[in-house]
Amino acid sequence: LDFAEGDPKQMVRVGSVDVGAFPNDKTIGVSNDGGKTWSNGGVPVEGAASGTIAMGVDAEYLVWSTDSKGVWFAQYSPHSWTASKGIAQGAIVRSDRVNKSKFYGFKDGSFYVSTDGGATFTASAVADLPKKGNFQTVFGVEGELWLAGDTGLWHSSDSGSSFQKVRGVD
Repeated sequence: LDFAEGDPKQMVRVGSVDVGAFPNDKTIGVSNDGGKTWSNGGVPVEGAASGTIAMGVDAEYLVWSTDSKGVWFAQYSPHSWTASKGIAQGAIVRSDRVNKSKFYGFKDGSFYVSTDGGATFTASAVADLPKKGNFQTVFGVEGELWLAGDTGLWHSSDSGSSFQKVRGVD
């Protein structure tokens, strides 16, 4: 689940659907009224489900890292998807909370940054990040990231170009 920080009524969610019980539902839903009502989005490929999804600050871009069908991005519409390049399948994805075109990903100790709405990602040169973990972006601050992992807590204030391990947190 994510929302557009610049317009919080714009929301997106992904998950799994029991197609036997709900044959008309999709694994992605979008809302433009703060979650009061939802409509189906389109899936990038057959079987795409779950994973993580990130919505840009103004809802122009979406990046969806599916559980098993790769990472995809969409511009202006959750019905037209294109495969993202340069990011590992199954990466956790998040949007920057200020820059509408900036997205991040993390998987198996590698951190990724996109500055073109999720079309292409570049792996950060940072080494020694935890192999397992989760990260969040900070509302209202471009490039501010916190990563909690199996080897401690890490912080970046430059969009993942560098990370500093927080001392005393293991």
